[in-house]
Amino acid sequence: MSEVQEVLKYTSEIIRIVQESSEEIKKQVVENLKRRIIDNLTYELHDGTTKIITDFINDHLKDDIQKILEEAKPAIIEEIKKGIISGVGELANSMIVQAQTNIEDSWRLKEVIRQLFNI
Repeated sequence: MSEVQEVLKYTSEIIRIVQESSEEIKKQVVENLKRRIIDNLTYELHDGTTKIITDFINDHLKDDIQKILEEAKPAIIEEIKKGIISGVGELANSMIVQAQTNIEDSWRLKEVIRQLFNI
């Protein structure tokens, strides 16, 4: 069978499959379009709502929020300091545990080598 005949055979087979499945294909296309439209509208609604809220905050609440934050600045800084100190302490403890593990593993490896080579 020549390449042209094979291509024609596959083409006619594809056409037959598409014709037999046309209703299912149409149904799937419609479902996909519906889903895309709903997703797009949902995104636009979310985006629009976010813009409205952001504009409201910037136009009506920004100055009040700024005042509240200025008044709370010392407490905020204190909490940030506590968080940093706590985080550094946890990091240091973790590093100590890791270092101890590394040392123990090193001693175990040294002992295994000693046993293997009768040193």
